[in-house]
Amino acid sequence: EELGANRGELIGCMAAITGKTFMEGDVEVSEAIDFCRYYPISFRAFDELETVGNTPKGVILVIPPWNFPLAIPVGGVAAALAGGNTVILKPATVAFPIAWKFCECFWAAGVPKEALQVVCPGDRASLNWLSAHPAVKHTILTGGTDTAFKLQQNAPRTPLSAETGGKNAIIVTRSADQDRAIQNVVSSAFSNAGQKCSACSLLLLDRPTYESEAFKSKLRDAVTSM
Repeated sequence: EELGANRGELIGCMAAITGKTFMEGDVEVSEAIDFCRYYPISFRAFDELETVGNTPKGVILVIPPWNFPLAIPVGGVAAALAGGNTVILKPATVAFPIAWKFCECFWAAGVPKEALQVVCPGDRASLNWLSAHPAVKHTILTGGTDTAFKLQQNAPRTPLSAETGGKNAIIVTRSADQDRAIQNVVSSAFSNAGQKCSACSLLLLDRPTYESEAFKSKLRDAVTSM
């Protein structure tokens, strides 16, 4: 409810700090709200199982990326809190004001500051120290593959849940609806400034489509019209 009440502030903050468009920022607020509803409800179902017990792990370190500065970190924070853990949130440095803004929503909703803390280390050395600290019982990362390997090397005994980088391809063959395909390719490649795990970073065409002047013309027009 707090996130919803602050929707305009959060969208404006994302636009000002990380260059999100209003439409994409609005979707991100909705996704963050979904996480806050989903995790407590889904965890309650496990809690009610008579044959299964659960115990909080302790301190969870959440390290999100800059490109989705609200939805992804809120998801990690909400999941950890729903499991009865405390959270140290280490946001992307360039997105720090957004993290502070949504953490204010958590605190206003009654989450104690002792249970959710935000840190913004000035250098990698301090993050290395934090991630390897024995008090941290689990790390949630969304970021580069290199970062994930560094965390593993730095804290090999700390469980790591990581969503890392990759290449996403869209394949268009001669049997495709070309207009629909072009619409989806352009949306995937360029929405969110192309900074999305599902963004089309590689377009694969069969030869007839590749050699089609009509396809090339439509694709070019769709891109340049943006």
